Amino acid sequence: MVIISRYYLHFCLVAVVLLGVVTYSLGTAGGTSSKTTLGFGDLRDRITEHNTDYRILSLEKEEAEEALEDMEGLLEEMETQLAEISEFEFSGLLDDLLDSFEQEEKELRRGVSRLNYEKKMTAEILTRQAEELFYLYFTLKGEEAVLRENLELLRELFYLKKEKRKQGMVTWQEIERAVIQVEQGQLLLNSVKEQRKDLLNEIKLLTGYELNTQLELIAPPEPDKEALNLRDAIDQAVNEGLNVKMHERQYELSDKGEKEQLALEQARQKARSQVEKEFRSVKLAEEAYRLADRSLDLARRNLERMEARHEAGLVDGVALMEMSLKLMEVHQDHYEAALDYERAKNDFRLAKEGVLIKSSEGIR
Repeated sequence: MVIISRYYLHFCLVAVVLLGVVTYSLGTAGGTSSKTTLGFGDLRDRITEHNTDYRILSLEKEEAEEALEDMEGLLEEMETQLAEISEFEFSGLLDDLLDSFEQEEKELRRGVSRLNYEKKMTAEILTRQAEELFYLYFTLKGEEAVLRENLELLRELFYLKKEKRKQGMVTWQEIERAVIQVEQGQLLLNSVKEQRKDLLNEIKLLTGYELNTQLELIAPPEPDKEALNLRDAIDQAVNEGLNVKMHERQYELSDKGEKEQLALEQARQKARSQVEKEFRSVKLAEEAYRLADRSLDLARRNLERMEARHEAGLVDGVALMEMSLKLMEVHQDHYEAALDYERAKNDFRLAKEGVLIKSSEGIR
């Protein structure tokens, strides 16, 4: 009896310990939110799966398709009934009703076509907005790094001037000016950090993440210089583009009158115009990116020369720090030029696919 009690107590003790471990593990898992990463190339999938506006539009399209399917079933049934009672006098009434329903079916088809177009356009527009926010987030991140380094340099300059003040080499006014510069640097840094947090929340809303999610963005890769074919792009936009295809579908479902014909031709002209416009933007952005490459190389060489002169005792630490800050600023300009080039190529791709995006819909 004593042996059984000992084993029983031992079993209970082990069970309590295991239960405590499991409870702690579950509590820890529930209380700690793991960090989630989001890459630039994942934005479209996140939006089409989780964005509220897109999902609402998808549901509206499904409802319209169900209504169209019901109408088609009703028309089949009415045509069968009309064939069976064609010898009766009231068949004409049913014939008129059938014509009315066929017209309604045609309207439903137009509505489904329009919703299908809007769904695709919404995916493109929301993705573009997310991409713009993504670019801006990393632009601000680069600016934040520059401002942080700048703040450190301003603090070092302040301490240098304090030492020189002890030697009577600078005035109190210069010391006060250095203090103000440090405070301004801190203020600018804090402002950019807050802007970056706000942008991250906007990206979360667009991509369907909860605001309390620990989301880490993966920086877009540095863009490759691409050879773009303007002729092929125009041909694709005019003949296969999303906007043109929608107008072609509307034309087919209409009475093919002059109004619908003009709308289709106008859609083709707009598609060509936008491709040409975005192609020019890519070329300008590519040239700016090349220039930024050269400026970065020059800034690096200038810093190397300044370091050599500093080691030789020809320039002081202040001049060297100012040159280092200049290199950081050029680095930031180079990064922004790279993002502008990638953005321009993306807009050219959208134009080629026939997505007409107004300037007011961007974040620029």
